[in-house]
Amino acid sequence: MVWPLQADCSHLGTNRSRDAFANHHRQTERGRLRRYCRSFQCHEHSHHDSFRQGRCEDTHCWRDAQGSHGSGAHTISSRFLIGPGHRGPAVHELQRKLSAAGFLAPGAAEDATFCARTHAALVAFQDSYGLRTTGECDDLTWSALIEASWVLGERILFLRTPNLRGDDIAELQTLLNRLGFNCGRVDGIFGPLTVEAISDFQNNIGVDVNGICTPELVQHIKRMSSQTGEGPGVALVRESVELATQIDTDTARIVVGFFPGAAGVAHALARRVRTQHPLTTTVDSDASTQAMTANRFSADVYVGIEDAGATSCTIYFYEVPTFTSVGGRNLAHHIASSIRSRIPELSVHVQGVRHAVLRETRMHAVLCSLGPSDVVGLKTNALSVAIDEALNEWLADPSN
Repeated sequence: MVWPLQADCSHLGTNRSRDAFANHHRQTERGRLRRYCRSFQCHEHSHHDSFRQGRCEDTHCWRDAQGSHGSGAHTISSRFLIGPGHRGPAVHELQRKLSAAGFLAPGAAEDATFCARTHAALVAFQDSYGLRTTGECDDLTWSALIEASWVLGERILFLRTPNLRGDDIAELQTLLNRLGFNCGRVDGIFGPLTVEAISDFQNNIGVDVNGICTPELVQHIKRMSSQTGEGPGVALVRESVELATQIDTDTARIVVGFFPGAAGVAHALARRVRTQHPLTTTVDSDASTQAMTANRFSADVYVGIEDAGATSCTIYFYEVPTFTSVGGRNLAHHIASSIRSRIPELSVHVQGVRHAVLRETRMHAVLCSLGPSDVVGLKTNALSVAIDEALNEWLADPSN
């Protein structure tokens, strides 16, 4: 299996780590948090629609603890899409973040107008970050832009709910994995596995063990990392070892998730899979909720189905520049091959992305984006047979 993902907030650490954090926080970190931590932005949270720009409905203490929202933090909601032809403050904020991420030269684009250069910069950003290259800024792209703004060493990293996210955390995980301290997959989410890896590193260098990553600790990590190579790290090695072990088909726990428009294929697939794998369930919700459900179910594999309204099918697996889910990639290729064999009129390809449901699940996972819709509607049974056959082939040998 892929080593556990950090996004699962149901395991928030041991009493030891909480006690250590509380003691350390009281004695030394209160001032440093104000000095190093930038303002919390509501779009860092996977369910950011529940946050308000003003005072929190339950208590004003949360806002006081996190600081005020940064400029433009609430400009784009999950129901808003920025694309060609748009203009205004939201586009200006988008251009500013693309410039900060190094994809748009300052002054190169027409200010506050979604021009051709803004479009090209956005496509380049989406491609670089494993997002769908739509050329339009949705909530996933906006969240990725915010995460891209964090630089390792600029803030103190510690375990909290919701988990901290950012490119600085992804870089930290990459460095620790290469040093042999297992953070699991590189997902940019500061969860329990990352805390354990930091604690192990602190113990190895003889400093207080508290699972908190301060700028000073980052310097220690970087100094030691300068002597390592550019390999994939311990997380990928561990996954490869896990893949060599065949999953017991009788006890395999399988989750079939689906998004709007894909219920027919998903239910047909679940019924077929359940005949050989009784511990199969379905889930219908947003990406983060589906991932949380699959994690709590302790699933061995997640298969997501969506109708993207595209002219072809794409089977997605989790991939970022410094990490590839090998198990997910192998399963994706099995599914693509099976669909091509049974339904030759469908064009199918495989792609690695960092879609939320693939990023936040802790098991091998794929997302089958099916299209065109009219053909998919006529081939529901054939698609369910193809995906079921591919799943069984993969379960017999996940490493292939």
